[in-house]
Amino acid sequence: MKRFFTILLFWLLAISAYCQKMDYTWLLGYEPGGGFDPDSNIGFSHIQFDEGIPQSYYLNGSGSMLLTNASISDPETGELMAYTDGCRIFNRHFEEMINGDSINFGKIWSQYCTNFFGVTYYPVQNSSLILPRPGYSDELYLIHAKDTVTPQGNIYINNLYYSKLSFSKHPDGMVTHKNKSVYTGQLYQCDLHAVRHSNSNDWWVMMVGYKNNTFYRFLVQQDSVFLYGTQDIGPIDDPGGGSVIKFSPDGSKLVRISRDQGITLFDFDRKTSMLSNTRQWAIPDTTFTYWAQGEFSPNGRYIYINNTWHLWQVDTWAPDLQDGATMIADYDGFLWNDFFSTGFQFMVIGPDCKIYMSTDGTTPFLHVIHHPDLPGTACGFEQRGVKLPATNGQCLPNMVNYRLDSGPVCDSTLSTSIFLPVQAEVRLLEVRPNPARGQFQVTLPDFGSGGTLTVIDIAGREVARLPWSGETMNVTCTGWTPGLYFLNLYDPQGRYASGRVMVE
Repeated sequence: MKRFFTILLFWLLAISAYCQKMDYTWLLGYEPGGGFDPDSNIGFSHIQFDEGIPQSYYLNGSGSMLLTNASISDPETGELMAYTDGCRIFNRHFEEMINGDSINFGKIWSQYCTNFFGVTYYPVQNSSLILPRPGYSDELYLIHAKDTVTPQGNIYINNLYYSKLSFSKHPDGMVTHKNKSVYTGQLYQCDLHAVRHSNSNDWWVMMVGYKNNTFYRFLVQQDSVFLYGTQDIGPIDDPGGGSVIKFSPDGSKLVRISRDQGITLFDFDRKTSMLSNTRQWAIPDTTFTYWAQGEFSPNGRYIYINNTWHLWQVDTWAPDLQDGATMIADYDGFLWNDFFSTGFQFMVIGPDCKIYMSTDGTTPFLHVIHHPDLPGTACGFEQRGVKLPATNGQCLPNMVNYRLDSGPVCDSTLSTSIFLPVQAEVRLLEVRPNPARGQFQVTLPDFGSGGTLTVIDIAGREVARLPWSGETMNVTCTGWTPGLYFLNLYDPQGRYASGRVMVE
């Protein structure tokens, strides 16, 4: 009977993960003036992560994901439900959604969203994100920020809005509430991210004040989106340089990454939304740095940070972050069409457990970190590891961990046909017995010694790190919480193998 319930738990976990595919479709690219020219690589790249072999193609759709990019997919199928470019809201058919026109309407909208030198777009990065409405399976909240420029030339967010999307009133969605004010005041551009509340239902949305160190903590509930509170913590950042804030996949940390401050890392309380335990890591040389961007590894241990020219990995488990940094790569100087830079830019975790990075120029490439949970250069960073069917203007989707509390952060077995093959060989570990009770055996022939085996639980926490000494090793799992665990075996040469075990 106990074995039956263990198998049932395994099945439920698999179904839970399967039904959380809200980040499985990405849209990249833009269409100047609504035109379409595949010969010049101008258009949309439609990427769908799946266990099958999806098609990739140019898309003659609507909108320009040049700087603002937010989308969400069907939680069961992973197919596109809705997206926005900051000017309008679009449906799964790449058409303007009913009542989806003129979000963030104002002077900036009138200048950029109508036809700005042949391109229509909203000129703020990471200024929108889409969240499921708590308690509703057929409604969404779009959280979006409106930009302003003062007569003195200062640029900041002056309004935070929400719009509500309903799929019960129309199968392709319609906007039932639009541009509803949440907060009016001066907020920093680009700093907008969200994480699930500890109740696993509501959402915390965080933003940072303009020219101060005030963190604004917004609460998204079933029937309201409102400012819950503020907190002054950490250094004050210079608004002249780009920045980004990200929650760790398990929601226990928040990082702010910027040109001048490098990494500012906090512990985060998902119940109260309070920040604590400030730690910092400074970029070694910011002489030629305008943007600094970054992302957590799926297991939350490492933070990757770049300044266009260099990429570092910083170990958050190090007693001092300054001692936990490793230089991963320098930009190799490649120019697409002998003109457009392919330096380092924005980073986002994919549902396939890789980190994808845009280029700082308009190009048809993404850089990729193949094994971001592994230390140092074993992470497998590859410049221009992804060839897109259309050019992308720096931006990547502003995604959150929709699976927090309901499934694993990501699934390394996912594949998509447009991506170039991974150069590193990935092998599967043999695990017996599986499910396991008390102990299990891991086998991999011809791997040799000198590697490291790590065990990650379903929340992304590392529960074991063991030296690999041969073809077979026994792992004691006495006292582990029953559930699904992920196994990663790697060595200093970059070889990698993975597996799973269900512990009773």
